Amino acid sequence: MGRLALLAGAETEGLTGVGTDVAAMADLLGRRGFEIRRCEGEAATREGIIEAYEGLIRDVREGDAVVFYFSGHGVHAATAETGLPDVQFIVPWGYGTAGDGFGGITDVELSVLQARLTSVTPNVTAIIDSCHAARMSRDPRLRPRALAHPVPAEVVAEHLRRLSAEGWDLGQRHAEANPFAVRLAACRRWQTAFEYTNAQGVTTGVFTESLCLALREAEEAEAIGTRASWKTIMRRVEERVLALAPGQRAHVEGNPWRLPFDLAEETHEDLLDAERLPDGRIRLLGGHLLGVEPGDGYALITDQDSVLTDVTVSTVSGATSVAAVTSGSPPPALPQRMRARLVRRELPRYAVSVHGQGPVADDMRAALDAAPHVRLATAGTAAVLCTVEVSQEPGEIRLRDEVGELVRPRPASPEGVAATVGNVSKLARSATLRTLPGGTGDAELMVPYTVEWGRVSDGAPERLPDGGAVCYTGEPIYVLLRNDGDRPLYFWLFDLGITGGVTHITNGDPYGLLLAGGSEYTVGHLPDAGLAGLPLSWAEGVPADAPRPESLLVVVADREQDLAAVEQAAARGAKGQAAVRASLRPASSVLESMLHRTMAGMSRELPAEQHARPVRYAVEHLDFLLHPAPAVSRETASFLIDQRPDRSLRIPHKGRARGGPVPVALRLGELVVHRNRALRGGDVRIDALVLTGADGELPAYRAETVRFSGIRDGDRLPLDDLLLYHGPAVDYLDLALWVSRDRQDSLHLSDMLSERLGSMDFKQAVVDVAGLAMAAPQILAAVTALGATATIVNIAYQLLSAAVGDSIGLYRTSLLQAEGFCLGHHPSTGLMRAQDFSFRYEVLKV
Repeated sequence: MGRLALLAGAETEGLTGVGTDVAAMADLLGRRGFEIRRCEGEAATREGIIEAYEGLIRDVREGDAVVFYFSGHGVHAATAETGLPDVQFIVPWGYGTAGDGFGGITDVELSVLQARLTSVTPNVTAIIDSCHAARMSRDPRLRPRALAHPVPAEVVAEHLRRLSAEGWDLGQRHAEANPFAVRLAACRRWQTAFEYTNAQGVTTGVFTESLCLALREAEEAEAIGTRASWKTIMRRVEERVLALAPGQRAHVEGNPWRLPFDLAEETHEDLLDAERLPDGRIRLLGGHLLGVEPGDGYALITDQDSVLTDVTVSTVSGATSVAAVTSGSPPPALPQRMRARLVRRELPRYAVSVHGQGPVADDMRAALDAAPHVRLATAGTAAVLCTVEVSQEPGEIRLRDEVGELVRPRPASPEGVAATVGNVSKLARSATLRTLPGGTGDAELMVPYTVEWGRVSDGAPERLPDGGAVCYTGEPIYVLLRNDGDRPLYFWLFDLGITGGVTHITNGDPYGLLLAGGSEYTVGHLPDAGLAGLPLSWAEGVPADAPRPESLLVVVADREQDLAAVEQAAARGAKGQAAVRASLRPASSVLESMLHRTMAGMSRELPAEQHARPVRYAVEHLDFLLHPAPAVSRETASFLIDQRPDRSLRIPHKGRARGGPVPVALRLGELVVHRNRALRGGDVRIDALVLTGADGELPAYRAETVRFSGIRDGDRLPLDDLLLYHGPAVDYLDLALWVSRDRQDSLHLSDMLSERLGSMDFKQAVVDVAGLAMAAPQILAAVTALGATATIVNIAYQLLSAAVGDSIGLYRTSLLQAEGFCLGHHPSTGLMRAQDFSFRYEVLKV
């Protein structure tokens, strides 16, 4: 049986870690006997990648193991119209310069190619390190692996129609996921994947690096005869990715029980081979990859499942662990080789760095080392939960993460040490809940349900992705909980705050919110006020200069449960922890036991259920970044094509420096009216509004109006590269474009705006500055400008509608200084189509 791997990497649009990723995967797969085919650099065009994939299909033989890997940008095709396909695509080299105006490779095409591949051999693994949407991270080191600007789905739909006409059989792809392939993805749908500069100064994909590390651990395990499934390996990957990039959750699709690059499956869980050492201790053939941690308890059993004795893990090294008999002496007939079954899971302990010397620093290290949820970081620790800095002068204790301080400084005293340990433990407990798994096996919930969340905008829900969204202080959110089955379900909703605090939101039903089959409940909906939402708040004392990760945790079970300890332990600190320990009663279920002991800092016992039928449960994580900036005015004007990046990229935070002015010119090159039926006449006016940053907080703007008479279907307007803006661009360059039926007595847009904006106290009208008192100065300026931009666009739309009737919002975008204001032609070739109109524009540096 052969082994073939196609590794594609497109280092485009500012990415710098793709080459490192491809080299790392080539090294790893080469050691596993794969023939490596690399398609990278200028060879990784659309045509180059597809041709290389076709070569893979031609050369593969039945039974071969095949890997397709891609590292680079990903894009989601957005649309304001209904009925168009929901499509994502990867970005090859030269994207945007293709002759037909589209140079991506859609997930539809990749699915067709994969289906053809799996028709020859079912042993296929696809690994994709890209994402669908670019959003801000909390860490300046992280760069999104997605283009900032969405692509109109109309463009992709036309591309797919053209492919079908050219002979692509798009029906070859599987209606759902390909059942023969395993797909490893850097993040879940709608989330953002990142690359970063690691501790060695090398830029790499967070996912690719984590996957390579986990597969090296798997190699060590395989060397001693222990093989782990993709489910086990990806659990390890997800933990590391989540620690480095909160909100990015790596996952596996397809059969997760398959062994790496094999059709065989893992046949057991939590059973390890064990052997007796000469000194009486026990060696377990399992390490960190299989979830073994110091303190875990195992029962040594025979092949007939008879328990010989219990052991506790003392050390974990590589792929093996060493354990000692828990109590008593080992039976004299203890065999040389046995099996070990997990009976007690130790809590994960998160690494914490302590900087500083002296008695207080020593006391801090001792206190953290004794805390149940954390451990002291060592020189080789890849990721730390936080850093504690103890200074003798001026005698302070500071708690920080990669971005900055988390709480106010504490005095370098015993009280300060205790308070800091409490804060660190709270962060660790919250981190444990962020990785809380759902039930498996007999505990897996089989009743269907729905969890949906989002922001509330003008009383209407705006759905947000399950991970990676950016929300703003004061912004109201909602959470929809629905039982889609025919049996009752119980729901719990917890908020995991930016400082680790845990709040039970549905606390009116402490034993679970009961929903009958087919019923639903919306958190944030008031009987007398409709959908008002729950406002998000910034924690007191946390510097308001950078976003912080926050999560909503939803637990769903088929029986009521007592989960009160989840909130109590986090809210009450050390006293709460002691109280929970003291009040623990025999748990009625594995779920109760797991959560109670997690929050109390105790090992998780794996008891038998007290009921004849075990509790079945599921867990959902809704991850987002909370920004200290408040929500600002939103634009009410709609556009046929809206290519603005996520607004989080417009608001800087610490580490995001502003650039100086860049002289640019923005020109409207062409505009074709294919059918003028929407305008109900031949007299047409084009209105353009361009905005950019200025010296103050408010933007500079320029409005332009041009008129044309007697326009018929198919006419190309004589624009002659109409100059819309010429001058300095700062931070952003926004463009709003409208097409309207002209009325001869109507004013130019610039005159209408000058009259309207000059008659109001504009600065006070655009943003509520009172809500920004706690924000950093650069955030204040950016939010004020963003609110002003939205206000000006809204006013322009209102003025146009009043002057000429219905105006068609043709195009809206925001070009950022961080991306060089996207100098060049848009689109790069041809015209951009929006219903009955086609157009192009260009941005030039002058």
